[in-house]
Amino acid sequence: MPLITLQSPETATGPTAEIFDQYRQMMGYVPSPMQLLGVSPPLLQSLAAQVGYFFGGHQELDGVMLAWMRYLSAQRLDCTFCIDMNAGMLLQMGATPEDLERARKDPATVPLPGKEKAMLLFALDAVRNTKGVTPEAIAILRSHGYSERAIFEGAAHAAYGLYVDTLLN
Repeated sequence: MPLITLQSPETATGPTAEIFDQYRQMMGYVPSPMQLLGVSPPLLQSLAAQVGYFFGGHQELDGVMLAWMRYLSAQRLDCTFCIDMNAGMLLQMGATPEDLERARKDPATVPLPGKEKAMLLFALDAVRNTKGVTPEAIAILRSHGYSERAIFEGAAHAAYGLYVDTLLN
């Protein structure tokens, strides 16, 4: 149960109402995390921009890999909404319940090609050990063809997920 009163979609106005309408069209409802962020229209707009950027088909970062990143990052903070939402997405994208179980125990078992798996493991490590990113880790991603922008944005996506999970918890 939220400790802060959620912004009701029925009483939302201005940009908040517009963003809520977009989510209602995409998902059929306005998720409670969006309603929580609705109490701060600038933070809601920031999240909506992040979601739009990454869900809109990032040029270098694979959508399935990003879903695994959010799923496994949410495990760290035990954010039930994000775990369940991303698990549902992954199942729709072809993952099996067994894949989800194995990945929770060992992220290196995620069924992704080498390039995407390297980015996933890098981003998870970057948010778990914020001072542990090494030149070698960056070099591995470059060898897979990732640009510096994609490397930075992969880590940013994982970090932003922890930010949202923290607020939701």
